[in-house]
Amino acid sequence: MTRAPQPTGKTPSNQSWRAAAGGQRLRETEKQMRTASGVKPDVGFCHLISSRALRAAIIAAVMINDAALAADYELVSAVIVSRHGVRSPTAVTPPLASIAADPWPSWPVPPGYLTPRGAELARLLGAYYRNYYAGQGLLPAQGCPQPGDVFAWADVDQRTRMTAESLLAGMFPGCGLKPGYRTGAKVDPLFHPTRAGVCRVDPGRARQSVLDRIGGDFGTVLSTYQGELAAMQAVLKCCAPAVCRASGAAAPCTLGDLSTAVVGSDDRIRLSGPIAIGSTAAEIFLLEYAQGLPEREVAWGRASSPEAMRPLWRLHTLQFDLMQRTPYLAARQGSPLVKRVLATMRDAIDRNGNARPPARRKLTLLVGHDTNISNIGGMLGMHWALPSYLADQTPPAGALHFELLRDRDSGSYAVRVSYIAQTPIRCVTPCSLTVRVRRSRQRPLLRDVRRKTAKHAPGLRSTRSRVRPSITPVWARNRRCRYDVVVLDLVQPLPA
Repeated sequence: MTRAPQPTGKTPSNQSWRAAAGGQRLRETEKQMRTASGVKPDVGFCHLISSRALRAAIIAAVMINDAALAADYELVSAVIVSRHGVRSPTAVTPPLASIAADPWPSWPVPPGYLTPRGAELARLLGAYYRNYYAGQGLLPAQGCPQPGDVFAWADVDQRTRMTAESLLAGMFPGCGLKPGYRTGAKVDPLFHPTRAGVCRVDPGRARQSVLDRIGGDFGTVLSTYQGELAAMQAVLKCCAPAVCRASGAAAPCTLGDLSTAVVGSDDRIRLSGPIAIGSTAAEIFLLEYAQGLPEREVAWGRASSPEAMRPLWRLHTLQFDLMQRTPYLAARQGSPLVKRVLATMRDAIDRNGNARPPARRKLTLLVGHDTNISNIGGMLGMHWALPSYLADQTPPAGALHFELLRDRDSGSYAVRVSYIAQTPIRCVTPCSLTVRVRRSRQRPLLRDVRRKTAKHAPGLRSTRSRVRPSITPVWARNRRCRYDVVVLDLVQPLPA
């Protein structure tokens, strides 16, 4: 990926002006992050991660078991990339009222805002993180962290800022820690590089890259997901005449009558049609359930349990697989965050391969959106499967954890990557922190990561590992409250 073009002359084109404006926004983000953390962030114009920038970071589909981890490794630092918590529905296209026959439930906050319940769930998750990292010796079991030990940065939206604040409150109660964010801005290029104008997307290439993954058109996909679309139609009872006409279908129509297409410009590429509508609705149903709405209001009582929602969730994971994980789109939308994560880990190691003094940052928290997490998964070829969700699903407040480990004997470094999320619970009670580990009998989802990484993220390379790949769900449980954890793989970056 090349640098965004700079404006030339006194009357730049719309594209070059947008790139120049995006560059200015990115420089402002760098300035504010530097002020908040004291360290200049390694975020630049949109380009693929380079080998020079990463010093040959190594991605491998490997799992270190807990016994080996405790005996052989010490945790140096961690980076958490989290989605925001439970929010109210956002404004979408087409409007929600036009895709459902029944009125949607009301919410206690404006559209797109984190709810008080979402904040409380995030606080509980933060308390789990504190115990999790205190148990590994990274954080103290009690009290406030030392200055510089913890840094948090959030996207500009209320839901991301308040989620970060709630996570910090749960991890460090009474310490008054607040996340940094780009004040006075409508977009942060760290989380939205295409919208900020720092990373151009070729609409034609984006469309073709999606179609190439599904055989050239949506016929096979629509046929494969016919059952899920029919289940969603039974819940929504779609569609309003305006939606039918916009899709070229005669009214009245159903989801099955709508056409599917990849549409948009260089800063907003999206999917239109039945998959997109079903994806939006499925995510709202999950939010309604997590918010604790009465069962009669969760999907109007027609799919009010996680078991009933699972076929509907498949439409959401399908859309995200196509629009967020397709390598061309994932790289352009996820490069700044991947670069930030790896630069943060690299900053904890000096040029001689030694861990920096304890005063260096121990925990970095970055709070954005489900799209950010899927972009990272798509770039690095990572997949996860939690017991309570579908493969690669990104529920509210779910997060990728990148843990920098140091081998006690050799001094070499590795990175353990985990995905952690709360189960879809309808109670808000403190969860036990007793962790139980169960081996998954399913085959590892991480396959050919070396090939995918080399192809889709140049500069990232991998090596073989002596540890046999596996997937381990881990959870802390108390009655109906539970945390799901899946340890994905090991990265061994920054060799001497």
